Amino acid sequence: MTDNAREHFREGFSYLSQQDYEKAIEEFSEALSLDSNYEEALDGRGKAYKGSGNCQKAISDFNELIHLNPNFPSAFYYRGQCWQAMNRFDDAFLDYEEAIRREPNNYIGYIGRAGIYCERQEPYKALEDCEQALQLKPDAPEILYYIKVIKDAFRIQ
Repeated sequence: MTDNAREHFREGFSYLSQQDYEKAIEEFSEALSLDSNYEEALDGRGKAYKGSGNCQKAISDFNELIHLNPNFPSAFYYRGQCWQAMNRFDDAFLDYEEAIRREPNNYIGYIGRAGIYCERQEPYKALEDCEQALQLKPDAPEILYYIKVIKDAFRIQ
């Protein structure tokens, strides 16, 4: 990988963290033009496409990333989020399942799957996933918030 590709990646990451998705996509694309197998740039561009609302292009990037490296930590989770945003809940569920299978100690897969359980009107399974996520990341206040939202939405004590 060239220093130029790394520099474009760093710029893209900076723009992504500022939620300037258009500039992030440009920088990640430039990094990928210099190194088409730059996995982190492909991941970053997929996240930027997702952030910009272009889930189809994000899915394309995550598919390519999974093809390059099926063990890339977040590819299944973020592709699952895209499927979920497109109301393709069965596809999202499968990706969250795969994220959990590949990284059982990463709480984000459980949070994603909990969202699908809610869509399926299965709040107790959603709460089980949130509890699992909380065991893995006890210092994450957003998980406690999700639990409260689920209990309130489904009127669970």
